[in-house]
Amino acid sequence: MFTKRQTRQRAVVAGLTALAVLLGAVALATEFFDTTLQTAVYDKAIDLSPAKVKNQVTIVALDDPTITQYGRYPLPRKAYADLIKALKPLSPAVVAFDVGFYDPAADPAEDRALAEAIRDFQTPTDPSQRPGSVILAMQGAGEQELGDHTTVYKTLQFPVPVLRDAASGLGAVNINPDPDGRVRDSQLVITGPDGARYYSLPLVAAARQQRADLAKLRREGDRLILPTPLGDRVMPVDRRGGMSVYYAAPPAPTTYDNPAYPCRNPAEFCVVSLKDVVNGAIDRRLIIGHAVLVGAHSVSAVPDDYPVPNSQGSKMYGVEIWANTAQSIFTNRYPVLKQGFFTTLVQLSLLTLVGMVLVLRWRLYGFFGALVLFLAYVVGGYVLFANQTGGDVGTGAVEVPSLGYLVGAPFWWVVVLGYLLGPGCSRSGARIGESPSSSATSAGSRRSRRG
Repeated sequence: MFTKRQTRQRAVVAGLTALAVLLGAVALATEFFDTTLQTAVYDKAIDLSPAKVKNQVTIVALDDPTITQYGRYPLPRKAYADLIKALKPLSPAVVAFDVGFYDPAADPAEDRALAEAIRDFQTPTDPSQRPGSVILAMQGAGEQELGDHTTVYKTLQFPVPVLRDAASGLGAVNINPDPDGRVRDSQLVITGPDGARYYSLPLVAAARQQRADLAKLRREGDRLILPTPLGDRVMPVDRRGGMSVYYAAPPAPTTYDNPAYPCRNPAEFCVVSLKDVVNGAIDRRLIIGHAVLVGAHSVSAVPDDYPVPNSQGSKMYGVEIWANTAQSIFTNRYPVLKQGFFTTLVQLSLLTLVGMVLVLRWRLYGFFGALVLFLAYVVGGYVLFANQTGGDVGTGAVEVPSLGYLVGAPFWWVVVLGYLLGPGCSRSGARIGESPSSSATSAGSRRSRRG
């Protein structure tokens, strides 16, 4: 039989557990910690268990040495025409430009020359060869609103017509940082004012490299599914069309101040200077069969860089974010911010209840034991994420443990501990106001009954 005090304590624990679950459910439903505690958990998971850099993407940098060679920034159209001509014999699978050709060149002949270089690149010299692909950037601009797993823009910016007609495709280059300024997602889908949809530059480039048909891309719930010869790529997308990026490497060093240049560090994405490609100084093995992404990198003129989960105080250029996005698609592995609603709520309920029982049973020692249990749970969550992201190719979304929503459990343990050790209880567990003799009498009575 429980004493009145024990019954009261159990009622308090049950009530606090119910309150903890209720508040946890409200926090989950309102995504209360998504942009604070849970993003910190997410960033640490990426930092502790990054993806592995694969030899599938090469970045061609619009860097300071290239600007010096061509004498001005923005670079003249001739620089890009020279690049495309130099890349053709190196046989990349696709060349995607993170460069806005939205305004015509001062000399229309420069646009025509670049368009001719693009067409020539996409015309194989041998009929048995696979045609090359050149993808140009476009983007949404102006006011935006939330659509159905997409972001709707009132205005779109496209390459000038002569270049748009020459290219084999267009890719959106919109970047939408989170409220803390970090870029965790890649905007996979945008929509124009007429309802037409456009896919992101890295998605279009990855599809071309994987020989997939974007016309067969379909959405099922909150997943985009792209059939490829190597299997479906199942990409999670949020309400605004963003896909979480599984970052593989911290920001790469500059091209002109990197002792491992060019591309001798396998833990970094391969970044080569546009100048060196044009001048024939880059080994063909760094280009052949790769998705080549062209964009600003190692440039001081107009920094296009952002903090990301694993940038560790530095920033990552936009073209590197696209490289990480493309590799996420290649490896079919995408970290999701947190676990599902009910999975997280069950974990919160059990963890809170177990900790309260430990505190109720052993007071301060139980509280310390509960903290040890919580730390073990945190470590186990990160280990589980690391195990799920192992291997060369994944199966789609991988949920980051919802540890940011579980940190409330220790708070409730403190509340219970304070209740048990507060002025309402004596060291022996008797309520203040009860005489020691009456407590002793009760204890003696219990011993007599057991006897």
